[in-house]
Formats: sequence, C-alpha cells, structure tokens
Amino acid sequence: MELKKYNNTSVIIPYFCGLGAHSPDHTKQALEKRIEWFRECIKSLLPFVDTFFLGTCIVKDAQKVQEVMSEIGIKAHCVFFKDINPHHLPYHLVRFTQSKLDNNSVDYIYYTEMDQVFYAENFDYLCDLIDNDSNAYIVPQRFEQIPQHKVEIRKKRFN
Repeated sequence: MELKKYNNTSVIIPYFCGLGAHSPDHTKQALEKRIEWFRECIKSLLPFVDTFFLGTCIVKDAQKVQEVMSEIGIKAHCVFFKDINPHHLPYHLVRFTQSKLDNNSVDYIYYTEMDQVFYAENFDYLCDLIDNDSNAYIVPQRFEQIPQHKVEIRKKRFN
C-alpha cells in the first residue's frame, strides 16, 4: 500500500530525558534508550506529517534532538525553553505551536510523547473519523484507558 504525504498534519513532541519526582521505574531503567525511542517515533511519523514542533528544556536534550533531525534529514521547529520546570514543557510547546500556526493552517495536530511509535493501518480512515464526528479524536494508546464495558460500544460506533 502506497502512503500519501499528509501536508495538513502537524505533530507536537516534547522531549525530556531527565527524571521527574514521579518517574515510573520503567523510565528510570531505560534512560539510555530514550534517544532510540525518539528516533523511531520520528521515523514512524514521517509518512504522515511534514511539520514537527519539538520542544526541550535541557541543553543536552536540545542537542540530541538536533542530532536526530539532522541524521534523519528533516527540518523541524525545535524550540528550547530556558528556565522552565520540565513538567511545564508540554504546555509551553503547545502554546508555542499555537502561536506559529495561523488559524486553520493545518487540518490535524497530533500530540504525542517522544517514545510513542505511530502505527495506523489506515490513516485516511482516522482522518475521516475526525472530519465526520466533531466529538472524535485520536490519541496514542496509553494516553487513554478505555473501560472494558465501553469497548463494544466503540467497536459498533467506529466499525
């Protein structure tokens, strides 16, 4: 199946490789793997988007992000936020993205974490879902847990 390029989709990815006060054990155990996860995340999105908004708040992270972008050969809006709490990085990056996008300049914005590889069997179908139902949205799997009793309802609704 040939994938078409989706020039009307932007992606937002905050990149933070430090540890927070509430970082889970799996995060603490895999610090050296984060750059690899980020690289795979970016590669998985390439067929679907052409505009990346990437944010960092640590100099070392900013350097790593620039290295990956250069290695892959794509341009991105790489933003370094100086002197902010890393917990506020997502907020600052979303606000920055909003300020750079003209009203209605993109049809879709996909927000994800730096370690989430994107996979969609049919991206057109996902876009059609959003276009035809103002209450529909698409999120990475681990962002939203669906209670078991609602799974069947969603299967019927979204075929």
